[in-house]
Amino acid sequence: MVDDLCSGIMGIIDFSDMTIGDPAKDLATQGYLGVDFYNQILSEYKHSFPEDTTIERRVKKHQGLRELGGLRFAIKHDISELEDSLSKIRTVIFASSDG
Repeated sequence: MVDDLCSGIMGIIDFSDMTIGDPAKDLATQGYLGVDFYNQILSEYKHSFPEDTTIERRVKKHQGLRELGGLRFAIKHDISELEDSLSKIRTVIFASSDG
């Protein structure tokens, strides 16, 4: 990516691991950047794709899967992360299943 005058590089896009998949998987990671940011991204997505009525439910599922992956990592590589991982699972998986 270059600036408007093509005088400098503004960024690089790496397409090497690009795949076609569920956009909810990408949105699931945005929650780590804060609730306000996530809500803004979700709002833009819903505005652009109003026919996707299950996006929020799928995002929650992907968030849960990410946290389960964190638990697997903690068990396998860093047991000191175990309590933090379990706390995240309680928050993401069990809290979201209450409603």
